[in-house]
Amino acid sequence: MLRRASLITLGYVAAIFAANAFAEPVTVTATKVVRVSYADLRLDTDDGQKTLRQRAREAGKEVCGFNEWPLEMSVVRHTCLRAVMRNADGQIEVATRQAVLPPALATGQSPSREIVLAVAR
Repeated sequence: MLRRASLITLGYVAAIFAANAFAEPVTVTATKVVRVSYADLRLDTDDGQKTLRQRAREAGKEVCGFNEWPLEMSVVRHTCLRAVMRNADGQIEVATRQAVLPPALATGQSPSREIVLAVAR
């Protein structure tokens, strides 16, 4: 069973990295997407950033099927969550940098104020 879980894990990890490696869109049969809003948070504060990371982690668990897959698939779930959180951390870093920009340097466009977590399953 562990060997099967390892092979499935490798498949999911390969799908995640392949999707990030190519500029061309990748067609998948099923994708789980969760949007995490931070419109109510101040990302120029440690508390705001911490709250967004907590929200992202909970959304990552949803994306990775923590409540759907059996316990035997825990390796897959945790591998998925690590990959999703690396992506979320990058998005949070960008959002945080934009939040601390002086108004004179900010673009005239209003950002979406959300991060998007997705995984092909």
